[in-house]
Amino acid sequence: MTNRKITPEGILVLSADAPREQWLAERKNGITATDIPAILGLNKYKTAIDVWNDKLSAPDGNFEPAIGNMEAAFWGIQLEDTVAKAWAEQNNFTIRRIGIIQHASNPWARASLDRLVSGCPDGRCALEVKTRSGFVGDEWDKTVPQDVNAQVQWQLLVSGLDHIHVIALIGGQRLVHHSIKIGHGDLKPTDLMASALQVWEAVQSGQPPQLPEALWTDDYLNQLHPDRSGEVEVGYEVIDLVVRYDEISSTIKKLETEKDEIKTQLIGAIGSAEIATSGGATLFTYKTTNSKRIDTKKLGELFPEAAGDDRIYNLTTTRTLRINTKKEKE
Repeated sequence: MTNRKITPEGILVLSADAPREQWLAERKNGITATDIPAILGLNKYKTAIDVWNDKLSAPDGNFEPAIGNMEAAFWGIQLEDTVAKAWAEQNNFTIRRIGIIQHASNPWARASLDRLVSGCPDGRCALEVKTRSGFVGDEWDKTVPQDVNAQVQWQLLVSGLDHIHVIALIGGQRLVHHSIKIGHGDLKPTDLMASALQVWEAVQSGQPPQLPEALWTDDYLNQLHPDRSGEVEVGYEVIDLVVRYDEISSTIKKLETEKDEIKTQLIGAIGSAEIATSGGATLFTYKTTNSKRIDTKKLGELFPEAAGDDRIYNLTTTRTLRINTKKEKE
């Protein structure tokens, strides 16, 4: 039964067995724990502007956490229940899925706990389950990574629980466990709530959120100012950035030239071979790859009636930053 408090601060708004389409729609009605790392600039694949766009867009049924590897996400979902049950049995705890909850005083603040835990001697708590590659196992040895901590801190704020057990199956072989309380790391609950509220208010207004400079991206700034025109006088700090940008661009160009020259030398060093080895280990390869692309010129020759049809083209609009290298403005 929904609309009842099931944690100290959490009210159940959607049960765990609700249809996926309903779950996708419900998560747009507030800021969830998976949104928090992106809002704080801790997600490599999403930003606060992506969260804003996601909340304003219609559910498409294809949402998956943006972690970069969809196959890893798939297996993480498949293994979640197995890992959770094994951990609960090892610790003689009882666990259950509960669905989506909202904060009693701030209904827009939401979270979906992986499992609610019963029988823990340290107080009321929940369980968060992760599966991670063995290549990042060392990030979990002392504590949880920053993005995971941000997610868990939000779950603690929304639920009001005493702590959350975070377990991670590393490389499919090693189970790591950390018990996280509110305020863990350098995340202050008040700052966390303020950052999330700023994005949620932007969702309500339909205007992009105002983000600190450290979280700016090109896409964010373009959405913040979609209709650019005119000129603006800038100060010395911007002039310094222009000079530095030009210096870096020149350095990159020189390095790209040197890189191409070395590439040619490497190809020449292996003669007619395609693999270079040293001591039995492969140093580099130079193998043929094939790719297929639409030849628009050939398409026009074969199907002249289609060449002028706008339906076969994807229109993209971009802005290009060009530095004026002339000493004086013309």
